[in-house]
Amino acid sequence: MQALWISVPAITSLLVIVLLVMLIFGIVGINLLKGRSFYCTMDAVSGMTKNEKEDWIQTKQDCRNYGGYWARYHHNFDNIKNSIIQITVMSQTVNWPWIHYRMINSRGGDLVPGFKEARYLSFFFLAVVIFCALFIMNLFVGVIINAFNNE
Repeated sequence: MQALWISVPAITSLLVIVLLVMLIFGIVGINLLKGRSFYCTMDAVSGMTKNEKEDWIQTKQDCRNYGGYWARYHHNFDNIKNSIIQITVMSQTVNWPWIHYRMINSRGGDLVPGFKEARYLSFFFLAVVIFCALFIMNLFVGVIINAFNNE
């Protein structure tokens, strides 16, 4: 128990570094992904097959004209708070594939999602998961083990 108290200053300094890294990834996430989290709920659109909906509804205006509702995913990078929350979720490897798939399927601004339209965003998501989940979380474990060894 005493080793945990000894490691508190080191964990605190490491936590500051982690928050700075997440802030950097959050800012990059905003630059790459802001406004890409929208989709059209087409449940209210009747009389059309799924293929017709996908072919005819391409923009926000099309969605509203055909009676759909323009919505935003809960996982979004539209501001710094939401961006850091998503980076934190991804660093815990919880639901990061869902966030990843939704963002690479997005086509931007006022367009409905397509299928793997922005594959280049995979590099950002893989960098976040590898760096935050694997590297930084192992640093926390290393600090605690170092405190136990020094005791």
